[in-house]
Amino acid sequence: MFLAEREYDAMMQKVRLWIAATRPWSFLMTLASTLLGLILAVQSKSYELDYIIPVICGLIPVHAASNMLNDLFDVKYGFDTVESLRFRQHPIASGVIKESMLKKAILALYGIGVIIAAYLTSVRGALIAIFAGVGLILSILYNVRPLRLKEKPLGELVVFAIWGPLIVSGTYYTLTGYLASGAILASVPVGLLVSAVLLANNIRDIENDSKKGAKTLAIIMGYTAASMLYASLLSFTYFLLILLIFFEILSPTSLVSLLTLPKGISLIRLLRNKSPEEVDIKTAKLTLSFTLLVIIGESLNLVSQAIRAS
Repeated sequence: MFLAEREYDAMMQKVRLWIAATRPWSFLMTLASTLLGLILAVQSKSYELDYIIPVICGLIPVHAASNMLNDLFDVKYGFDTVESLRFRQHPIASGVIKESMLKKAILALYGIGVIIAAYLTSVRGALIAIFAGVGLILSILYNVRPLRLKEKPLGELVVFAIWGPLIVSGTYYTLTGYLASGAILASVPVGLLVSAVLLANNIRDIENDSKKGAKTLAIIMGYTAASMLYASLLSFTYFLLILLIFFEILSPTSLVSLLTLPKGISLIRLLRNKSPEEVDIKTAKLTLSFTLLVIIGESLNLVSQAIRAS
């Protein structure tokens, strides 16, 4: 009986590690960018809602594969070690999940994304293959040397492109069958905030990353200049939101996202006061809140239009 319990506990630990390896909490941002593309598509009055499920089912496995690829090569390149803060939940460093199994899981997850992208390409157009191909290539180049963009000054630009224009505009195109400048522009604030998440992470890790030979934007700029850039990204996000509303790309109800402004100001002050710990996590929460409030604002606009029409 005791042996069976030990085997069950070992199995559950392995299951928990596999789940942790995908970093499921990070999927919320992918879902938020997708939902933003969805609500913008619904506003276009010409959309195929049936395709939103394949879009989500394609994006999440690829995101999970990218997270696992990140863990794999963080160990290979010495960024994650036994002494790492994440050791207890690290799929490889813990020794519970073998590297060969992780590689197979990564390939399987990428494969799911490719299959779904191929299906959507066949029914919605060749541009989806371009969106998917660029996203896949960036996912790999972000994690794998010789480029390994996460160690380079281009890391922030990569995450901006993926969670901004690629996911939002890609979703919009899949649902509507065409691209719109409004959807691309509306994705920029989200992309800027996601870039700020990575920048905050890299600011916090300047010392450790420098020892590993990384050349992130934060390392090149130094703490003070990188903190100023972080403040600029957040500030420009809110300024751009106002511009998008002024030029009627977003509706006035999206002003509700300004509720996150005090949090943004507090995060800027934290970095200015040399307190970078957990600023990346708090910025991720800010990004998610901001995006969801924009979605809520645009949804309220749709509801008000429907009421006026009736």
